[in-house]
Amino acid sequence: MIMSTIELNQSFSLLFLEMIVATLISRLAYKCGYYHFPEQTQSDARSKEAVISGRNVFAVFAIFFFIELIFVPTLYLVWETFEQETIRGVIVEHANSDVQSILNLIGIFSVAAALIVYLLRLPKSIFRQLFGERSIKDALYNLLMGVLTWIIAYPWIVVLTETISIILLYTYGETHIEQLAVKQVKQLLHQPALLWITAFAVVIVVPILEELLFRGFLLTWLKGYFGRYKAIIITSVIFSLFHYSSSQGIENINLIVALFLLSCYLGFIRERQQSVLASIGLHSTFNCVSVIMILS
Repeated sequence: MIMSTIELNQSFSLLFLEMIVATLISRLAYKCGYYHFPEQTQSDARSKEAVISGRNVFAVFAIFFFIELIFVPTLYLVWETFEQETIRGVIVEHANSDVQSILNLIGIFSVAAALIVYLLRLPKSIFRQLFGERSIKDALYNLLMGVLTWIIAYPWIVVLTETISIILLYTYGETHIEQLAVKQVKQLLHQPALLWITAFAVVIVVPILEELLFRGFLLTWLKGYFGRYKAIIITSVIFSLFHYSSSQGIENINLIVALFLLSCYLGFIRERQQSVLASIGLHSTFNCVSVIMILS
């Protein structure tokens, strides 16, 4: 059903209000110096040249894809082989969703364990380039800057997603399809323990993994070839397309564009603070708020 004139006017009014809020927050952040990178001398730049190689990038992504595309699906096939054929109907639907959720968690924690083992084998120079912290105080400050960045980035993400939603609804009518993450969380409402473990993984583990992969290794490596700004854009394109899912249909447009903007802020705060902990702070806050909104 195509949006009515009243609904369209209400949507535009809400969007206009959201744009005002986003603009005021960004204007305040700009005056406080948020949108400025720290000054860097040529000697500092040379001392921070990329030590992360293409081989490192290939290794971490190979670990991820092997576990997610080979190891986890193999476990699922093994489970299907031994599945009891006596289970039918709603029970099997819940059983399948529970097993898929458990396997997803196994995949997430397996990637985390494998990356930890890989990181421990790397030289300290790469650790310094990834995290950059000299003290616990620096680490906490960078995490806090990431959390505060959510206040600046989220209003613009809302404006962008609302704009795309209006265009899609006005053009195609009621085409909304629940995002895959929303479906997965809702399917776990009957399993509180599994739900909380999944929430922990989404809020803590996934941001750490994705930030190490994209803002830690990929962005740092690309920066050595394309420079800071182009590397952020390229990484953001790859990151947003990385979350494409055929089951989400036209909703992919909204999701990919929103994640592209989020990724630009993730890349920006990582470069501004020279630490992947800053982007982890933003990513974790974004996921945490999203989970709370889904549950409520």
